[in-house]
Amino acid sequence: MFQIIVIKPNDFNLDNIPYKLTPNKIYKDINREDFIKIKSNYVDVPKLKEIISPYIEILQVDEKSFMEKSIEKIGLDDKHYGDVRDCYEDPNNIYQIMFKLISQYDSTDNLKNNVLASLITDKKELIYGNVVLFKTNLPKESFDMKNVNINENDVINLIMNNIYHTGVFIDDNNSIEQIFFNNQLVIVDPQNNFKEKNDIEQVMKMENYGMKNNEVLKYSLQFIFDMNSHSNINEPISRIICAPIRGKGIIISPCENDNSFYDLSKKEVIDLLKISPNYELTSDDLLEFKNDSGCKIVKNKYRIVNSRLNSN
Repeated sequence: MFQIIVIKPNDFNLDNIPYKLTPNKIYKDINREDFIKIKSNYVDVPKLKEIISPYIEILQVDEKSFMEKSIEKIGLDDKHYGDVRDCYEDPNNIYQIMFKLISQYDSTDNLKNNVLASLITDKKELIYGNVVLFKTNLPKESFDMKNVNINENDVINLIMNNIYHTGVFIDDNNSIEQIFFNNQLVIVDPQNNFKEKNDIEQVMKMENYGMKNNEVLKYSLQFIFDMNSHSNINEPISRIICAPIRGKGIIISPCENDNSFYDLSKKEVIDLLKISPNYELTSDDLLEFKNDSGCKIVKNKYRIVNSRLNSN
């Protein structure tokens, strides 16, 4: 058995998130699995749960009843198709929602908005009606997959993923530092109420810094650097982008829309450097096949990089 969450129609507003001055937890070190959790560290969780609880329903299902219950809750019928949107991924898990697509038989004037569900997806497109939020464990070391529990705290963490994001900063000495930043592209301190970080240059706000987007082994990457710099070669960015880049720089992982980013850790960047310049996707990376249960094997960026590391 595992838990899924039904999110009912709502007009949730990010401006109504209740905050507090003290952290919910003290983090001595921030690991990759902490990224999604620490973003809500200064949220008044009990109060936010009160706000969202009217449109949150937690269900216990098993593998057999999962699809049956999901189809029932989102209201699929012979006039509508269902679809899935990604919400968040880490090296071993993915959060997704399942919902009913509107069809020619629907009038949007009569449909009920599901703002919360829309906000927690990567695409941020407006979704209507009930949705089912679920979590799948996809260990990067294998092609196994299984559905696992999800709870209200996960919903809150996904909400805060709209506000805080991660990347890496590389200084003049090629030292790589983990950073968090907000929607204004200001680097912030997750250990100090996400206030602006004053011991690092805010290069994302500097007009002389440009950017270049590139996809590397299914990683969506954006490189931010001073295009006119005459400083030392920025080795990490140069090796990943396969071009000489000088001076300080930042690497982030944008998604399709404004304020939508994939988390990116220092370890992930170091792993990409370890396999440089072996960045070309192979036919095996792109080939889709199914396991013995008939489920499509997921070959995401984490599994591809892990496979390259193990084959080196």
